[in-house]
Amino acid sequence: MEVDTVSDVTGPETDRDWEGVDDVSWTLLGLEELIDAYWAVVAPLMETDGLDPEREKPTHSWLREHGLRPLLYALREYHDKTFAEFWREDLEVDTVESGYDWATDHDRTIEALESFLTSRRERKGLADSSIDTLRYRLNRYVVAYCEENGTGDLMTPVSRDGNIPAYKAVDACWAAFDRLHTGLDGGQTKRRIHLAVSNWYAHLVRRKWAAVNPADGLDEEFDWSNGNDDDTDTPCLAT
Repeated sequence: MEVDTVSDVTGPETDRDWEGVDDVSWTLLGLEELIDAYWAVVAPLMETDGLDPEREKPTHSWLREHGLRPLLYALREYHDKTFAEFWREDLEVDTVESGYDWATDHDRTIEALESFLTSRRERKGLADSSIDTLRYRLNRYVVAYCEENGTGDLMTPVSRDGNIPAYKAVDACWAAFDRLHTGLDGGQTKRRIHLAVSNWYAHLVRRKWAAVNPADGLDEEFDWSNGNDDDTDTPCLAT
């Protein structure tokens, strides 16, 4: 009897009978098999959503929404790769970035950042322009954190199941803000970045992804006053 195969997509052929995401045991696959699974399962899903699997790199948010978190886990835990590295080094496609270019390629950190933005959009009803502003402020912090601490992993220091003392997470966060404080002009800009970052960490604490908010109270350490006490993390932008 003839077995139905996955719809044709451009890319390496595979003799696997994967019908969908749930048919793939991602953590049991070698790297070459993960490449096969990408073309057999992920690529058709992208085409269904109007994405070009030959040119567009799916975002972490898209991967999670389509049940592909196990793929990210398998790459990270069993092959010591981020999805960005897998896309660039193993799939070897003509890359066109379809997602935001975060200053880190650490999967768990990007997932945490996007989780916060998704919550702000869906639960607080923020407009896309406000989400873009919030994303920009968070990324300014990520840039400073990476440069100051030499790592793009912002999650391990605050992890609930980690063994890193809380004061080290605070030290790393405060060092990033020392860098921002020196490099940026204007107290209002610094306050708004801090508010966005503090709200992000607070979101992670509420989600039980983090044990501590290392940015909590940091505004008391700096003179960022500007005579305006009605600031929010997504203020209305001037025309």
